[in-house]
Amino acid sequence: MNFNKLYIVFLLTLSALFVGCSEWEDTVESSPNFNDDSAVRFSIDNSTEIRVNPSNLSFTLTVNRDNPSSMLEVPIGVITNTDNIFTIPATVSFAAGEETTSFDVTVAETADFDVYYAIELEFGEEYFSNPYKKEYPTYSGQVMQIYFCPLNGLTDLVGTWSGDEQYWATSCITQISGSSLSISGLSEGMIEGWWGEPIIERGTVVMNVNLSDGTIAIPRQYIYTTEYSGDPYRYEIEGTGKWDNCGDSPTLLIEYDIYYEGDAVGLAATYGADYLGGISFFTASLTLE
Repeated sequence: MNFNKLYIVFLLTLSALFVGCSEWEDTVESSPNFNDDSAVRFSIDNSTEIRVNPSNLSFTLTVNRDNPSSMLEVPIGVITNTDNIFTIPATVSFAAGEETTSFDVTVAETADFDVYYAIELEFGEEYFSNPYKKEYPTYSGQVMQIYFCPLNGLTDLVGTWSGDEQYWATSCITQISGSSLSISGLSEGMIEGWWGEPIIERGTVVMNVNLSDGTIAIPRQYIYTTEYSGDPYRYEIEGTGKWDNCGDSPTLLIEYDIYYEGDAVGLAATYGADYLGGISFFTASLTLE
């Protein structure tokens, strides 16, 4: 009898385990839903920090897709539109055969100057966007309206400039160089004065000027060769800046650093904290004569 009781208990326990197992469901989270044929997404080349001005309050965003066999219209969803300052189209359209298209976003004239406004967009139907592509299913950016007085062209920035670079008086000359400007004289007061190395050879420094938003870029490039203790030392420059045409004469504000050729860190970033009042880059403030 004791054996039978134990056997019955064992059977009941085993039955409960089978019931428990039969009620448990294995669930797997499904992959994101997308239309693999279209894979609509924002281009990786879209700028995420944009400046507009009163004469041009719009900017353009580029969109790509796969399978351009037919016309496609995609709804645009708005995630963020700070103060409703942006006018955004409801859809973006691809013509048949077109893999890339674009649409314009307009900033209201009431936008404050020198204030960033956030914008974030997505495609209104999730299945249009393929999250496995290297490009982006959403776009996030910041847009600022700047006070802007346009130039007639690069020639308005050609000539002799005077001003200072941190602690040194300076004079620079700009000339047309293709679709850019060349600038000479930049940083020479610093390198020969504070750094104490005379220049024995000069390169041609090319400065890219954006006429539509007032910005300047100096790509990393050779600037000059100096001499110290009889040995030559080659240097490079890299910087960014702004031009302004709203005063009596155009001005340039350029932030840059000077590098030993091939070095990752420049002179200001290396020595500015201890010897130059805590700066991490040099600043040239120039006015066209």
